[in-house]
Amino acid sequence: MKVVGAKMLALTRGSLRLWVFLFAVLIMLPATASAYDTGAMSCDDIGQFAAGVVEGKEKGKTQREQLADIERIAPPFHRAERKIMRDIVRQLYTARYATLTPDRAFAAYRAECSAQQ
Repeated sequence: MKVVGAKMLALTRGSLRLWVFLFAVLIMLPATASAYDTGAMSCDDIGQFAAGVVEGKEKGKTQREQLADIERIAPPFHRAERKIMRDIVRQLYTARYATLTPDRAFAAYRAECSAQQ
């Protein structure tokens, strides 16, 4: 599965405006209650975020830098989304996911989210 636009979603300085815009749009959407609390993030959003983390990692971003990016771009009242994003970053920086590609990260996290809905 090809990740469309994953390069645009990587957590880089250049995409900070895109993420701020994304969160502004997500604020307007109603949060859904489910067994897997995703807040305002869709399963596609979660997959795209994971792919962006892997791309950032491939470009040399550290785990600490990616976690700091979350704190800058995600509003504090979006607890569910911030938790999901922090968990994804922490998971993707473990040895288990060392060889994961952006496409596979997108597919795996999107599928996991969908299975939990």
